[in-house]
Amino acid sequence: MRLQHGFSLVEVLVTLVIFKIGLLGALLSQTIAIRQVQDATQRTISVALAQGLLNEMRANPQLSQVLGPRIDSDIALPSLPDCSVGASCTITDVAAVQAHSWLNQLQQYNRLSLQQPQFCLRSAATGVNLSTSWQQKSSAQSGVVADCAVGNGRSGFALQNGGH
Repeated sequence: MRLQHGFSLVEVLVTLVIFKIGLLGALLSQTIAIRQVQDATQRTISVALAQGLLNEMRANPQLSQVLGPRIDSDIALPSLPDCSVGASCTITDVAAVQAHSWLNQLQQYNRLSLQQPQFCLRSAATGVNLSTSWQQKSSAQSGVVADCAVGNGRSGFALQNGGH
């Protein structure tokens, strides 16, 4: 009788099934990691935009009146005032330029990675409260909600400006 060398077909199939299960587990973990990176990127962009807005409002309190209480990416850019060398600009004109610049930045991020962002300004005795929310990329649900609410696939946070 001759000695057999090598593997049987059943052993090869069992090895392939185990290998395939391991690859599927690695693929699942990669998918979860990509979702978490997308959510972290959206949160980072939102924090940067919110901090930028609060800093601009601290520098010029008229900005909150130009922007209004609720801001989303569909809002029209305000017209830029004529502040040439010969003409002087009022604080409201400067606020219009600030609003134009900030909203332009918001619209660019909306096209790139931040989906359906909303910013809500509320005046309080201690300063200005800024709430923001956005649609998560990993969520199948969509839709804009009132008052920057979170839930149903939307993430968000609130910041408080300690005064102007």
